[in-house]
Amino acid sequence: MVLKPNEIIHVKLKNDSGEQVYLSRVEDVSGNEIMIAAPIEGGAIVPVHLGSKIEITVKKEDPVQQGRFQAVGILKQRNSRGRVPVFIVELTGGWKKIQERNFVRVEVLLNGAFAPILEGDKISAKSTDIYIKDLSGGGFLFAHDEEISVGTDLMFTIKLSKDTVISCQGRIMRVKQVDGTYEYGVSFVDLDESSRQKIIQFVYRRQLEIYKKLEKGQP
Repeated sequence: MVLKPNEIIHVKLKNDSGEQVYLSRVEDVSGNEIMIAAPIEGGAIVPVHLGSKIEITVKKEDPVQQGRFQAVGILKQRNSRGRVPVFIVELTGGWKKIQERNFVRVEVLLNGAFAPILEGDKISAKSTDIYIKDLSGGGFLFAHDEEISVGTDLMFTIKLSKDTVISCQGRIMRVKQVDGTYEYGVSFVDLDESSRQKIIQFVYRRQLEIYKKLEKGQP
């Protein structure tokens, strides 16, 4: 399995917040060393100690290398490439093909809406506007004033941009009451791969925006 610059990857690492998965990008490859964009969380570079274990996961679509692959390495160096903070990861083993993994979430503020799914899988004409607070290729978080039961399936629309609106079915997986309102964790149900890739690309672009704000010293 050959990794190439500019490929989108997921990195799994352990820091003070515990074990987390983050979105990143390959900047360069040299032998068993991979230069990746440093993961970002909450507008700051994720703190990782030199020598820490890092798992890198990449999805390949071409006929020769198709599927999701993973390799393990250690953080050898923290550096920068131009204005982009990077990690140098030294692989300690070969690439292995694996099953689908969890997706990283990123903070957002997006317009969306949901509508109930009626009997016979019909969609209600009545929809409710919502604000989406975080997003990933596996689901999202939104706030709403009224209580919805865990396990409820709803039809959602997510406005990623002026020209890109995702329509998808989601299932309420968890609920938390916060400051007089409710926050709902939603998992996508049978999301088509095209829509999932649009969401992943949006998440990645959002992280690049965070990088640029970080470079300029903005919160």
